[in-house]
This record gives sequence, structure tokens and C-alpha cells, in this order.
Amino acid sequence: MKHFLRKSLFILYPLVVYLLLIFLVPKLVKTQSAIPAAFLQKLNESNLLVCGDSRANRQIDPAILHKNTNLQVLNFSKDAWNLYAVAKVLKAADCQNKIILISVSAYQINDGALDDGYLGLDCYRDLTFAEQFQLYKFRWFNWILIQDRLFKRTLFDNNFVSTFGNYSRTLNKEYLPQLCKKFSANLKIAFNHPWYENHQNKGIKAELLSKGLANLASLKNCKIMVFNGPISKDFEALSSHFHIAETEHEMDTFLADACKKVGISYVSYFDDESMKNNLYYNDIQHLCGTGAEIFTQKISQRLQEENILPVSN
Repeated sequence: MKHFLRKSLFILYPLVVYLLLIFLVPKLVKTQSAIPAAFLQKLNESNLLVCGDSRANRQIDPAILHKNTNLQVLNFSKDAWNLYAVAKVLKAADCQNKIILISVSAYQINDGALDDGYLGLDCYRDLTFAEQFQLYKFRWFNWILIQDRLFKRTLFDNNFVSTFGNYSRTLNKEYLPQLCKKFSANLKIAFNHPWYENHQNKGIKAELLSKGLANLASLKNCKIMVFNGPISKDFEALSSHFHIAETEHEMDTFLADACKKVGISYVSYFDDESMKNNLYYNDIQHLCGTGAEIFTQKISQRLQEENILPVSN
């Protein structure tokens, strides 16, 4: 029995030390928030900023917006970059006198969407321990995984105002268009979809969205529109399963109300029938180049209707 206990302690000791390190070091190390000079330069050169997650990164063509408005457009969005983190970056950079277009997706409101990548370090780090526990109490492995990432970033890249998106892109060019292709859509995809896992929409992530909107609203002389992207016809057929449509509509209701309170425009294209043609898509939720061209024209028109963009000639 003693031999067993000694052996167990020998195994557990390194694990306990590891857990103490990854949870305590990020709390103790002072963080930095240096803004890259190149990022500030791009902000100064731009009139219209396109930011957010893959719904903007793959679906908004800055060349079309530039052509329609004659404004300097920078699409510096990146996959899985949520609104809270975007707002944090723009606030830290003292962004002023800009038109800002930001995409959102359902994983940004669903507390159950905790697979790697669906809660950025810049969001996670700002949570209290109690909030982290509330999110991860049934997902211990995911909790250790994200805490380990935070620990390593604290040691080796101590800059917590995100990665500033894809700001190295050329103005009015260089987003991430996708090939138009056939794709499969079945219940297995819906069942395993990480955005809608463990449907919980009125918790920590909703609070983060509200804080992000407040930060955006505080930017000086900025006009802002937030949007939820369209879906394919095949994905619509799956959306009645596994809380998909429920999650999307709850997010739309929440954001429409939250944006209205702070003077930000919100539009959802989740139920837009004109954008559901499967030929417009690269996968069930992301437009291909052809679809992105049509969608960017639609976004451009909506920005004009909201009196955010000047009317095109």
C-alpha cells in the first residue's frame, strides 16, 4: 500500500506543479500592450475597416467596397477573431473617424462552443477565475489546453492586444476568397458542428459580446455595422437539428437589441433566401468567390441604407 501511495505521489507531483505554473504565472507576470507601428499606419491610411471572423475574412471583397465608395478599405479580419477581441484592439489603437464593418458568428454567443480556437486568449484572459470555471467546469481538458496556451504566450509573446488581424494586407485588395465547389451536407456535420455544441446562449460569451459592443460604441466618430453571415440551402436543411437555428435566432435577437442600445447597426443574413444558392458556397457556411462578390454588393447597399456609407455614383 505504501509503495502504491509513493508511486501515485511520484506521478501526481509533476502534474500538480504543472497546473500551478500554468494557472499562476499568467496572473503574476505583468503584461504588455504595444501596438505595432505598421498596424497604426494602416489604420491611418484606411477609411473603412472590415474585421471580424471568417464571415468577413472569406466573404467581404475590399476591392468592391472601394469601387462602390471610393474609400480606402482594409479587410484585416481573420478566422475565429471574435467581436470582443476586435473591439479590444481598436480601442487600444484609439481608432477614430472610421467606418467599421464587423462579422459575428454563433460560437461567439454559445458558452458550449469551447473547442480550441472558439474562445481567443484575449477574451479568456480577461475572465475572472470564477467565470473561467463557469465556462469550463464540464470541459476540463479544454480548460487546461487554453490555460497552457495562455501560459506559453505569457512566457514567449507577452503582448495581449491580440494579433491585430491580417493588417499586413494591401488596401483595397487581398482578402481570402474561396473556390466555388460542391460540398457535402449531412446530419453528421450538424451533430459535430463546434459552433452549436452544448447550446448555452445566455452566459459568459453574451456578456463578452456586450462589453465588446460598448467598447466599439466608445470609439470617437466611428460608424459601425455588425453582421451575421448567410448560409447555404443545404445548411438551412440541417439547421432545424441540434439547436442550430435556435442558436442563430437567439444571437440575432440578442445582438439586434444590444446594438440598438449603443447606437450600432446590426443586420443578419441568416434567413436571406437570395443568398442560399449552393453554387455561391465553398462549404455549408462560407461563400466562395462568386458568392462573396454578390454578398459584398449587398453589404455595400445596406451600409448606404443605414447612412453609414456615401451613396455610390
